[in-house]
Amino acid sequence: MPPPKAKENRRGTGYVYDTAMMLHRHPTEDHPEMPNRISTIFNEMRLLHLTERMVSLFVVPVQRRHVMLVHSEDHWDKVEQLARK
Repeated sequence: MPPPKAKENRRGTGYVYDTAMMLHRHPTEDHPEMPNRISTIFNEMRLLHLTERMVSLFVVPVQRRHVMLVHSEDHWDKVEQLARK
């Protein structure tokens, strides 16, 4: 009988984190998506040992079909326009 898969396969919650997230900046200071918010949340998760009970998922480029599950077409178009600037 083969050995059981890695423990991570039995966990139910995953997280995505990459240091490249620290490059995300919005032109306005009051936008909620900012590097400090991302690093604070991740560091708090680590301090509480939550990441030990979660699966670290790979960062992959987002696909439009996945974004459409939770956002509008208009939102997708706006983000694409910003990315081209």
